[in-house]
Amino acid sequence: MKKLALILVVIIAVAGCKKSITGPERDELLRAADPITDSILAGYNSGNYALYSKDFNEQMKNALPENVFNQTREQIMEKIGAYKSRVVSETYKKDQYSIVEYTAEFENEKEVNVKVVLGKLKEAYLVSGLWFNSPKLRN
Repeated sequence: MKKLALILVVIIAVAGCKKSITGPERDELLRAADPITDSILAGYNSGNYALYSKDFNEQMKNALPENVFNQTREQIMEKIGAYKSRVVSETYKKDQYSIVEYTAEFENEKEVNVKVVLGKLKEAYLVSGLWFNSPKLRN
């Protein structure tokens, strides 16, 4: 089986330098990103694909249909267990994307990097990319 370091990834072209997001712009981003991330992680824990994917853009939904979610969720659960908590570790922009990285705690792994890539469609943020990364997922 392939390594799980890139599980749940939709590869997007985000070339260029990353620029930190700070101040009121960061606050606005986190007001959107935190509930989206909470839904993703709650959906992951419960196996609820509708909750997990409700804020995905069309490309993410096409790249990660329910059957793929179920399969990858099972593999991730075996390695790191259920999600417990998270803290924001970094916010930045690459091109037109806003990225929030979290350090998350799971049952069997204390530090899992969860990266949520958001694009804005009209006034709403939608998930354009999602990564879970940790030593146990890379093994």
